[in-house]
This record gives sequence, C-alpha cells and structure tokens, in this order.
Amino acid sequence: MDHHWKSQVRERDAAIQRQSRIIHDLHKEIAKLKEAPENVNHKLDQLKRTHLELEREIVRLRSTVAERESHIVNLIPSQRQFTTDEATTEYKNLDDNIDEWVELWAGRIVGSDELQAQSIKYARRNSVDINTFSGWLRKWPYLFGVILVPDMNQDVLIAFIWRWLQESIFSTILCSTIPDVAKVIDGIAVSMDEYINPKPSLYVTRTWRSQAYLTLVEHPVIKKHRNKTVHELSKQLATMLGFMRLDADESKFIRSISENIVEPALALHEKFLTSIRDFNLHYDPNFRAGERFGGEYSHLEGVDCHDIARNRRKLDVDKLILRPSIEEFRENLQTAGFDSY
Repeated sequence: MDHHWKSQVRERDAAIQRQSRIIHDLHKEIAKLKEAPENVNHKLDQLKRTHLELEREIVRLRSTVAERESHIVNLIPSQRQFTTDEATTEYKNLDDNIDEWVELWAGRIVGSDELQAQSIKYARRNSVDINTFSGWLRKWPYLFGVILVPDMNQDVLIAFIWRWLQESIFSTILCSTIPDVAKVIDGIAVSMDEYINPKPSLYVTRTWRSQAYLTLVEHPVIKKHRNKTVHELSKQLATMLGFMRLDADESKFIRSISENIVEPALALHEKFLTSIRDFNLHYDPNFRAGERFGGEYSHLEGVDCHDIARNRRKLDVDKLILRPSIEEFRENLQTAGFDSY
C-alpha cells in the first residue's frame, strides 16, 4: 500500500509540473500578445524609415545616371542622322523640283511658235552664252546627240541640269570653296584608318569626319561664302539658260533657279557630306550596258528612259530618227544608280 501511494503521489506531482509548465507557457504567450501592438508599431516605423531612405537613394541614383548620360552625350561627336530613305526622298524632291521648273520655263516656249522665235533671236544675240551651254552639252556626247530625238527638248534640259549639278556640286566638297581644308579632313580620316593602332572602327572614323564637316558647314564665315556660292552658281546656270527667260525679269529668273535647283541641291550635298553614312550619286558600276534586256527590240518596249536622257516617258524605238541597232543599244544603254553604304 505504501508503495502504491508513493507512486500515485509521484504521478500527481508530475501532472502538476506539467500543468505548471503549460500555465507558464500560457503566461509567456499572453505577455507576447500584450506586447504585439507595440512590436507592430515599431516595425511599421522601421519600414517607413526604410522606405524614405530608399526613395532618397533612388533620387540620388537617378541624378547620378542623368549626369553620366549627359557626360556620355557630350563625349559623342555632333552628327546628323540622315538615313537612306530620307536621302532617297530628298533626292526625289529635287528631281521633281527640276522637272517642274523646266516645265514652268520651257513648257510655254515649246507650245508657242512666237516664243520659240524669240528664244532663237535671244540665242543669236547672246552667242557667247549659248556657246557655253553648248560646250557643257558636248561634254556628254550621248546627251548632245539626243537633241535629234523628237519631243525631247525639255528632257534634254532636265538631263543637262542634273549633269551640271553633278559636276558643280555633288562631285565636289562644298563646291570646292575650301579645297585645302577638305583635303586635310580627308587625309586625317585616312590616317586614322591606316596608322592608329588599334585601328578605330568605321563608325568612329565616319563620326569624326561627320563632325568635322558639320563644323565647317555651320561656321559663320563658311555660311556667308555659301550664300555667295549659291548666287554665283544660280547666275551661271541662268546665263546658259537665258534663252528660256525671254522677257522675264533677270533677277526673278536667277532667284527661281536658286530656290528650286541650286539651293536644294547644295542642301542635299551638305547632308550627304555631314552624314555618318557614305552616299554616292553616280552611274551604278554594278550595271553593265544592255544588261537590263535580252538583246531583242521587243524587250525594249515600255522601258523607262530615266537613265538615258531623263525621258519621263516610256522608250519608243519607232520614234527615233536614227534607229539604233541592238548592238548599239547594248553599248550605249546605261542604268543610273543612287547608292548609299
């Protein structure tokens, strides 16, 4: 009995201890629960402070990024972006300008016997100017010979103006007004490619060249000289085409040439020059004479003649006074190209 009673006492004590521990743990949980609101508020305050600090850091980082972006932009040379699509559009606009200008001044003469007589009379009185015009035409035998083709008068004038622009503007560097400076710029660009090690990328060389020419184009002295060049070129073309002016005011005729032909052509030339791309306005060397047709007259039907004499109509072999042979077509039919790379 004594042993049994002692065993029950031990079990009771153990149960009491277990209950005491449970009560103790409950008191601890109750105490934690009582402290919870204070902990939550404390954590909220900490989060608010952290949020404010992060916002300040973001502002600082954005400021740093802006400064670095500005610094990087300042390191990049000035350049004009001029895409192939933009170049093609402006080239076409110039082409339309020339067509419309010739139609405006020559169209009235073609349709009037009286005005034609006045034009011939002017040519006889100003033989020196006409000889200058003829001299330019003779530089391109195929163009001079096409005068014999019926209904081609305006097309010959358009072709003449384009070839004159090519020699006077597009094949030059700013109309050769600063030849020494242009040679130096091109020489340095070549030297950058040949002598610097490691060799700079093509982009770096072209960007430097673009910035150099852009600096020249925007220089006040060059701009002043440019305006003088536009006037001189316009006057030169007006003198050669004086047989189209007739009784119109000379200054109006010169201004018309300047605004519609010379100024737009020079502006396009400057964009070519200051672009990081290379543009070339020339007969495309990839096309060979006669490559576009298979050697039969039937293959020439409906061919655009924009590449021969700026003929804006379709080629009509039967209208030619001297019908060329297929061999002559193969030798003389050329395709003009406008490339950028």
